[in-house]
Amino acid sequence: MPKNRSGQQKTNQLQVSLVIYQHVLATGLTLPLEMLLAGEAFARRYDKATIKLKTQLVSQENTAVTSRAGIQFLPDVALDNLSIDEAYVPDIILVPSLWRNPRPVLKRHAKLIMWLKHCWQQGSTLLGVGTGVCFLAESGLLDGHSATTHWHYVEQFKRDYPKVELKPDFFITQSERIYCAASLNSLADIIVHIISQTYGR
Repeated sequence: MPKNRSGQQKTNQLQVSLVIYQHVLATGLTLPLEMLLAGEAFARRYDKATIKLKTQLVSQENTAVTSRAGIQFLPDVALDNLSIDEAYVPDIILVPSLWRNPRPVLKRHAKLIMWLKHCWQQGSTLLGVGTGVCFLAESGLLDGHSATTHWHYVEQFKRDYPKVELKPDFFITQSERIYCAASLNSLADIIVHIISQTYGR
């Protein structure tokens, strides 16, 4: 059962934010959303009072984001319009993979990285996928913790984040409230785990 920032159990809502930025892989957004919504719908067939799912797309800027497939996403929350302390703190934040080298995108998203760190400190669970794990590493949250990433960026990741205990042979890692998935298939496994924890088997 998810908990709120005071540590008390919440019974009414699971708040999930999905981060968007240019060159995001659309399947890293649509697959977990569809799985979570299916889990909620199935649970509601048997219990109308089950936890409600609330999802939001979060971006640094208040502009449309174009995925690698050319699909445009509009943010529900733009961090540039808020101070970090004013920003929404969800139960779960998913940081999806992006196409090719993540470094140029990382350099343009300092406020987003600060927000991820703030939310984790306030109790959020973070999920990084593939090169999206670099956002978590940039925040310093992975220093001294295990992580994995897409196989193609393992050597670059080691050079950029030497304090992270990278486990390239693992498809999934978990350290405290941070999950890392090496691929979309691994992300699907984590989402199944979240659905099970929230709605039951």
